[in-house]
Amino acid sequence: MARERAQAHPVPQHRDWARAKRQADQFAAGFIDTPNGKAEAEPEPLTLERLFDIYAEEVTPTKGEYTRQHDRTAMAMFLRFFGRNRDPATLSQRDWDRFIGARRAGRVGPSGKPVSDRTVEYDLKFLMAVLNWAERSRDERGHLLLDRNPLKGLRKPTEKYPVRVVLTEEEYRALLGVSRQVDWRFHVALVLAHETGHRIGAIRQLQWFDTDFEGKTIRWRAKHEKQVCQRPDGPAAQGALRAWRLEGCPHGAQVLPEAGCWTTQDGTGRPPEGSRLKSRPAGIIRRESGPRNP
Repeated sequence: MARERAQAHPVPQHRDWARAKRQADQFAAGFIDTPNGKAEAEPEPLTLERLFDIYAEEVTPTKGEYTRQHDRTAMAMFLRFFGRNRDPATLSQRDWDRFIGARRAGRVGPSGKPVSDRTVEYDLKFLMAVLNWAERSRDERGHLLLDRNPLKGLRKPTEKYPVRVVLTEEEYRALLGVSRQVDWRFHVALVLAHETGHRIGAIRQLQWFDTDFEGKTIRWRAKHEKQVCQRPDGPAAQGALRAWRLEGCPHGAQVLPEAGCWTTQDGTGRPPEGSRLKSRPAGIIRRESGPRNP
């Protein structure tokens, strides 16, 4: 009789044993912890759309203006590609590879045009950040949003020689002539990039205590705090920094604060008169550049 009952009601097989055990524990806890043995309402299943909504509400607002915009764009792109109701725990190597191919070819993305591996890498870094955050975050019942990041360990595409912005001396002088009309920060960043050769990411991270006006040096920090490079700077860079410090710089530690993060010396929180705050300049033409000498 037992065999007949087993054949009539076969036990369903679950492909993910850890997830099946967690669901069984939640089901049992609903009967044990509630009065009269009545099960609680099942929690809403975690879809990719719901995970993005939680992340957008709790994490994205803590980021800068440009990064917040990229978060929103990337969320919409991944939802269109993977589906709003997709269980994020089921993402796999196949999904990873499909997205990389489609993004490179321009079949997915806001522009509809092919993009470089650097752009694909940036998008995937966002997806990994969301999944890593979900792996450490718990819902109202104390359960992890994700037991594990299903994409952890997968390799992102990298660009060995990414396309850099290369300006002729004539173009640089033309930009320099109108840079103050755009934003004082644009002027300072333009001069520092031209005089020191450092990338905009390093320039944006400069703190005032990294500048030594008496010694005429700037301390440049690498990705890791222990890697520090102190180099002399030229008179043009010194002049731009001094003018920014004395005439237009808001009070604070960062040399080039983000828009909306101004705290002026008079306490008003207003930027210098005539300054138009933008997160980054537009209209610079990209040109192909070969490998840089080490």
